[in-house]
Amino acid sequence: MIACGGDHLSSFLWAALYLVGGAPGALFLWFKGLYRASISDGAFGYAFFFAFFLAHLIFAGWSAVAPPVLNSWSHTGFWAAKDIMPQNHGVGTIYYIGSGLWALEWLWSMYTLKAVYSGFRGKKQGRAVNDTAV
Repeated sequence: MIACGGDHLSSFLWAALYLVGGAPGALFLWFKGLYRASISDGAFGYAFFFAFFLAHLIFAGWSAVAPPVLNSWSHTGFWAAKDIMPQNHGVGTIYYIGSGLWALEWLWSMYTLKAVYSGFRGKKQGRAVNDTAV
């Protein structure tokens, strides 16, 4: 895909940027931010987490669908898989697997968002269970 140049080269570079920036971004914007917010029980820390996690939900949903807008070849969505399947069945299959994994990531992120929000709004059931166990 790199040798084709043009659109495919930029798609490869965008995918590499997602790979390189994704893990450190998740560490600093979600995990550490959520940890600090839960320790200090501050609303601003939770708002920071919710804002960046909402951006993640949008990105995961976009990657699962990958509509042909902007640079859709760097996302392995259902739409891109449908477009590439007639050209190359192997790559199309990999795109379908990737889009299924992105859809699972989106569902898991929705569950995580629900759990964090319920903890933020005062239902802190996990903390109550830990207090009674001690």
